[in-house]
Amino acid sequence: MKTWIVLLAVLLVGMGDAAAQEVELSRKERRSLDSLSLAVIRKFGEEGYYKMAKKEKPVIVLKRYDSKIRYDGREYYEVSYYQDSTKDVRLEWNHIAQVVIWKDTKEAYAVNFGNGYGYYNLPKILADEKAGKKITRMPFVLVDYKALEEQWQKVIEENERLFRKKVEESFERNRKEREERERQDSVRNQE
Repeated sequence: MKTWIVLLAVLLVGMGDAAAQEVELSRKERRSLDSLSLAVIRKFGEEGYYKMAKKEKPVIVLKRYDSKIRYDGREYYEVSYYQDSTKDVRLEWNHIAQVVIWKDTKEAYAVNFGNGYGYYNLPKILADEKAGKKITRMPFVLVDYKALEEQWQKVIEENERLFRKKVEESFERNRKEREERERQDSVRNQE
C-alpha cells in the first residue's frame, strides 16, 4: 500500500513540473522584464491598466511557442499581472494584463488585457506608428459583477414568474377543455 502512495506522490509531483511554473530569474532580470511589461501596458492600454498592474507583483513564466506555422519552439516570457477576483468591480478576465517577451531578444511581442482583447506583433505596430499610423489604446472597462448578478437574479425571477404563469394558464386551459368535453359527453349521454 505504501508503495502505491509513494508512486502516486511521485507521479503527481512529476505532473506539476510539466505545467507552466514561475521561472527563476535574477532580481535584475525580473526588474527588467517588469519594467518592459509595464511600459508596454502603458503604451498600448489606457491608464487604468497601468495603475492596477504597477501595484501587483508580476508572475513570470517561461513558455515555448508551439505553432508549426511560425516561431516553432521559440521561447518567451509571459509576464502576468493578476487582480483580486473576489472584488465586485473588476476586469472581465482574472489578469490585468499579460505581456509576451521573447527570451532571446528581450523584445515585447504581444500584450493581452483583462478585457479579453490584446495586440500582437508589437514591433510591426510600433513601426506603423513611426510611419504615422495612430495606435488606439485599449479601453479600460471595469465590470460591476455585483450589479450584474442582481440584474441576472431579476431576469431569473421574471423568467420563473412567466414560466409559472404559462404553466397555470396551460392547466386552466386543460381544465376548461376537460370540463367542456365532460359537459359534451353528458349531453350526448342524455340524448
